[in-house]
Amino acid sequence: MKLLNFQTGAFSYFGVAVSNYAASFEWLQQKTNQAYPDLDCMESYLEGLPQSLQNASALHQVASDLIRQNKTSGMNLLSDIKILPPVPRPT
Repeated sequence: MKLLNFQTGAFSYFGVAVSNYAASFEWLQQKTNQAYPDLDCMESYLEGLPQSLQNASALHQVASDLIRQNKTSGMNLLSDIKILPPVPRPT
């Protein structure tokens, strides 16, 4: 599983890379009617380990399933996004 911060247009997201796509955790949570505050950003993900890893893995599987079903509307091609640093404000 590859986690990433990415930008599309003027918006930044935290999500997962699957195949040739990036899916934001925000979009995947909306798609599944789930709420995982530990997936709001990389910092909350790190603070929420190990539970956040389980949550991210579950949503990664959802993204994989959607790609297999050709339901990629709402996902972004990796070639169309800007990958951002993993921790935007390191301390």
